[in-house]
Amino acid sequence: MNKVNIIIAVIIVIVIFAAGIGLGIFYQMQADSPLIKKAASVEVLSSPLIPSIVAYGRATETNGRSITLAYGGSTMNITVKDGAEISSFKVSDDSLTMATTQKAVDFSEIKPGDTLNIIIKVLPDGQLQGESVIIFPPFIK
Repeated sequence: MNKVNIIIAVIIVIVIFAAGIGLGIFYQMQADSPLIKKAASVEVLSSPLIPSIVAYGRATETNGRSITLAYGGSTMNITVKDGAEISSFKVSDDSLTMATTQKAVDFSEIKPGDTLNIIIKVLPDGQLQGESVIIFPPFIK
């Protein structure tokens, strides 16, 4: 009777092992399919036919040449290339005209809380590269 229990235990272990392998293969197939779709999207977006895309949001962090942009609960990290044009709009103090002026600024003037438009390019490896940045003035109250 002892041999029967051992044989049943071995069979149960083999069935569990086979089920684990089957589930692992199934999971791996499911995990790979979004990557295939992502690769096709990156290929299209990095095409010369799409020179740039605009990202809009509030800067939450700057680190080196990298900006974390947030809007509507989503965040995106964008590295701004060296030599990128960075400009800022300033609203005049004249309450009658409320004219805005634009001036070139340094990357270091971008602060968390600033509202930004970043012209980005999707590189062939899927990374985002900032081509230019516009800093909007704070909303007028």
